[in-house]
Amino acid sequence: MWRNFFNTGLWSKEFRQVRFMLYAILGLGFITLPLVRMNRWWFAEQRHISNSVENIIMNPDYEPWLYDIMNLQILMLVMGTILAIWQIGSERRANMQEFTLSLPYSRVHIYTVKWLLGVAFLLGSFFLSTAVDASVICTSELAPFVEWGGYASALLRALLINLALYTFVLAVGTMCGSVISQLSFLGILILMPEFIRLMFDRFCWAFDIPTLKKETTIEGMVYYTSKAPKVPTPDRWLFYDAGSEEINAWFWGATIAIIVVCYVLGLFLYVRNEAENNGKLVIFPSLETILRGGFTICFALLGASIATSLFTNGPVPYSLGFLAALVIGYLMIRKLTKLKLKI
Repeated sequence: MWRNFFNTGLWSKEFRQVRFMLYAILGLGFITLPLVRMNRWWFAEQRHISNSVENIIMNPDYEPWLYDIMNLQILMLVMGTILAIWQIGSERRANMQEFTLSLPYSRVHIYTVKWLLGVAFLLGSFFLSTAVDASVICTSELAPFVEWGGYASALLRALLINLALYTFVLAVGTMCGSVISQLSFLGILILMPEFIRLMFDRFCWAFDIPTLKKETTIEGMVYYTSKAPKVPTPDRWLFYDAGSEEINAWFWGATIAIIVVCYVLGLFLYVRNEAENNGKLVIFPSLETILRGGFTICFALLGASIATSLFTNGPVPYSLGFLAALVIGYLMIRKLTKLKLKI
């Protein structure tokens, strides 16, 4: 079984499809971390290096090496997203998916190879970049100030975040029929928490519902908190502070759970892939029904919010805007779900 799983035919085909991304990830990773470190601590004038050392001595909490890891993390978030879109969406766009599914491999095998190849690309880039970076640090004047346990912890955080986002985007691609729909759904999911908060505030404003709750401490101090739902925002997780020394069990557990759940979900959907629906917003009729309902409600809420901004604020303009946008939104999404996009 395992011998067939690592058959070079499928691996070679998948690698050729995305090999350009490997070169791009390795090259940009080197430029973002080791090369920047070299310029600061190897190639800079001695007076600049001495000033950097003095700055670290005068500010014990200043850890410049962590900020560079954060830069690498942000770069890999972008590159991992592009890689996942390339592996799924671009394959559909180039009409290669039918060929891939016709190969003598199970869909579980194909999807797992795609995922493992992407993970290998990200792991290889991270470890190669940080290995060179660590070598630069060890041979520079920065070496005495680096806390290697914190360095390794920050690297592991960044790596897990990137693997989770990559796995998530790959899973989203299994339910989308095109590159543009994969990108659209990704953007919607990222913006949805903030959209929910804004729509809640607009609804309360229109119907004159107080959004602040009065709280009193044991000492008798009074303060106010918002009644708006506290929906977790993706940026809090995606840009988790690499320099934090706090060991947050919630972060580790949640990130690993996201990787596992998204991989299983992506595998489940890929096995049931309906290739004849390629080009549509979503390739599963059941998900299309959910999409229509969700889009219609969100568009109606947005229309109600616009109505209260353009006209007098109050329940009547809000309700009229909601009903009008509800009809328009339904007609729009019904038309969009019938289209087959070529991009």
